Amino acid sequence: MFELWIILVILFLFALSIVIPKRLRSRLAGELSSCLMTRDFDRFDRLIEKRSAQFVFDPFNIDFMKLNAALVKQDPAEIDRRFADFDQCRLNDKQKEAVYYNAFYYYVACSDIAKVRLYGNRLLNLATCSEALKAETQKYYAVMIDHSYADLDEDLARLDQLEGEEKAKAEFLISKMFENQGDSQQAKLYLDRSLEHLHS
Repeated sequence: MFELWIILVILFLFALSIVIPKRLRSRLAGELSSCLMTRDFDRFDRLIEKRSAQFVFDPFNIDFMKLNAALVKQDPAEIDRRFADFDQCRLNDKQKEAVYYNAFYYYVACSDIAKVRLYGNRLLNLATCSEALKAETQKYYAVMIDHSYADLDEDLARLDQLEGEEKAKAEFLISKMFENQGDSQQAKLYLDRSLEHLHS
């Protein structure tokens, strides 16, 4: 009978070790997201540094959430530091992909060609980088950095096949291609459409 009680206690403790962190993780993630949505960065910083956060989130996820906070704050110095800090960490390929993907698009938006090349090459050389992601990365680089508009007609033709966020991204690139071509009127038209589809 005593052995049965020991087994039941162990099973109960095991169940608690699964349920409590999961609930705490879910609650903390919701609070942290809320802080970013309301731009309450002081509260975000306090929550992310709590022991409970260290308990339920692994170090990569904590650092990645801090990176997201810096992106929301639009603090270039902190963003650069956060991306550089990841270079000092041992990351698996999926984690590298998440960091390099965010860095690539952030630096594309900033027109920082050196860092776009750096993170674009890192992203393209990952074993986990899908063919679709490779094509997307190369396309953004060509349009945003090399000022290409070679695929404009092809992208316009396939626009009707896209919806939602994919359509918004395509319209954004079309807008940039028209801008690269010197057609500011069409560039504005497709930029407005992109924003409309992004927020609908």
